[in-house]
Amino acid sequence: MNRVLARRNDLLDWLQRHPGAVEGRAADTLDAVEHEVRRYARELAWHRAIDLAHERGEAWSHRSRGMHCPEDWAACEFCREFASDLRSLEPVPEAGSEEEFAGKTLLGRFRGEARSRAIPWVHDLAAEAEHAAWSEVIRFTRHRADQWIEDGTVSTEERWELTHSYTDAAVHASRLLEQDYALQAHQRL
Repeated sequence: MNRVLARRNDLLDWLQRHPGAVEGRAADTLDAVEHEVRRYARELAWHRAIDLAHERGEAWSHRSRGMHCPEDWAACEFCREFASDLRSLEPVPEAGSEEEFAGKTLLGRFRGEARSRAIPWVHDLAAEAEHAAWSEVIRFTRHRADQWIEDGTVSTEERWELTHSYTDAAVHASRLLEQDYALQAHQRL
């Protein structure tokens, strides 16, 4: 059993032995908190990815135009490199951010000692959910260019006069990622 589940079970057991420590049914409250924390972590991860893709695109837009290359090749390289970089940029919930993840109203259902017992579980849950969401962002990014190629979003043209510079293609890929991340964030809310 993982740490988050063990803490949840311990908290549920404690809440059931202390009626009145939580507003409503203990299991329902824990389910609601868990749902909200996971939802917020997904949203936060995808929005963080949007910001990082934008920053990466801005950085590329200031580089020299460089050599021409097929757009599909540049998009694949860009996405794989960016996915690799995302591994080291994984957000981690800070101590004290539990109310941000679970929501003030939901955490307000816990009274007194119940709240202080719920906080460590919420923090661990937020860390687990954020890690899962970030892993999803990385997987999505690594394979996104393949989908662009398949659906014709990026060109597979190789003739010099019809290709763009690697820099322009990288900027274009970053903008496409921003749009795709926004769609993913919206679909998962």
